Amino acid sequence: MLKTALKPKWLLALLLAMTLAGGFVWLSQWQFGRAQTAPPPPASVTETPVPLTSHFGPYRPLMADDADQIVRFEGHFLSDSQVLVTDRVHEDGDGNERAGHWVVAAFVLADPLPDGDEPPADSGAARGEDVVIPVVRGWQEAATQPPPLPRGDLQVTGRLLPTESPVEEPVPDAGGVPVFESLSAAQLLNVWELDSYSGFVVAFEVRNPAGEDAGAAAAGLEDVWVGPQPPGPQINWLNIFYGLEWALFAGFAFFLWTRLVRDDYRNEQRARLAAARAAGGAPAAAPGAGEPRPGEPRPDEPRPGEGTAERRTGVVREAQTTTAQEGDDVSSQNLSTQGRRLGGTDAQIRNAAGWFKIAAYITGVFLLLLVVEMTAKYGFGVELVAGGTLADGSSHTFGFVPVDSYAGGFNVTLAIQIAHGWMYVLYLLCDFRLWMLMRWKFTRFLFIALGGVVPFLSFIVERRVHRSVEEEIEGNPQAVKRY
Repeated sequence: MLKTALKPKWLLALLLAMTLAGGFVWLSQWQFGRAQTAPPPPASVTETPVPLTSHFGPYRPLMADDADQIVRFEGHFLSDSQVLVTDRVHEDGDGNERAGHWVVAAFVLADPLPDGDEPPADSGAARGEDVVIPVVRGWQEAATQPPPLPRGDLQVTGRLLPTESPVEEPVPDAGGVPVFESLSAAQLLNVWELDSYSGFVVAFEVRNPAGEDAGAAAAGLEDVWVGPQPPGPQINWLNIFYGLEWALFAGFAFFLWTRLVRDDYRNEQRARLAAARAAGGAPAAAPGAGEPRPGEPRPDEPRPGEGTAERRTGVVREAQTTTAQEGDDVSSQNLSTQGRRLGGTDAQIRNAAGWFKIAAYITGVFLLLLVVEMTAKYGFGVELVAGGTLADGSSHTFGFVPVDSYAGGFNVTLAIQIAHGWMYVLYLLCDFRLWMLMRWKFTRFLFIALGGVVPFLSFIVERRVHRSVEEEIEGNPQAVKRY
């Protein structure tokens, strides 16, 4: 087999396989490199207060890169807007943990929009209404009426955090204050009936224009401290799966070269054997082989007791053997005129064709879904998402939403991309197995492979492949089962 592999055509094919594998490995490394997104900003950045509207704004989702930043802003608290968020653990000065409630209120921003931003046409800001952001004033243990809100203009400094997912509807306590199990901007939006930021702020400091403290301690509440999230890279699973696929393609390039060389070697062996049989070249007998021992009769001499009937029977058998040999020669000529010998039995080939049909239809369907998703994303700027929270703080169930306008949820568009990528790998494996059993040309393998990346082509290719397989099974001899 080494002699076959050293042929110039196979050396060039090996060079091509190495080039393709190298390209696939580079693409795999590129995808793995993109799989890790940048870690959150360091503490030297997040712990330096910045104006809220220079860092974030309403009508957009709060992403990981925007969270944890300490911000400051001016405005006033909205009267009668206080709510409680239950099951909040607080650690006192002695290190003891107690369960209690966050006291949250709506803070009306004096300048709610970043410079140069225009509010959406159907938003409250476009109609001149107030825009609020939830602010955690402090912590109290009992589910009772919280201290009254400070009045007048205030400046708040605190950490900006992403909204939480809604859990249950609020249950009024004895004091008539709504109690929530999570701090969800979507739920508070329905209570306050004003446009809200999609995140909230834990207040570290609240002061009036005179510089006086109007925060938690001044109101009789305990301060709430939330530290920044721990640094660490975020994993992008789409790039992880794409990287694995490119690595598989790199290995497949060498595997395909090996199979092609092995098939060429086997074809050479069959050609030599067929030439030897056609020339009648049987191995020569060793000198003296087959000679009778002294005293034994020769094979062509009658044994004692054997008569004319036995000799006639021998003649008949010899004639039958000659006729059978001539029949075998005729059969061999007929098979040579029928076509090439296939690489497997009829059952193996039909099984491979059946698996290819399944892979072709599944890959074709996912490819059409992928085309729809990509058209929606890059043509209209929307993605198909299940669940999550929209930029206005409202909950989302299922449907198309603008790109980067939601937080959380399940990205169906991303799932379709990953599913199609792995189904195409299965499609290529089924294509390769059927191609090897049918002993087609390599160009046909490439044409079938295009069916998984060209819309609707997989359905057309599958029908043609099925028809061609049935025709060639009828017109060509099957091989001996090898596995």
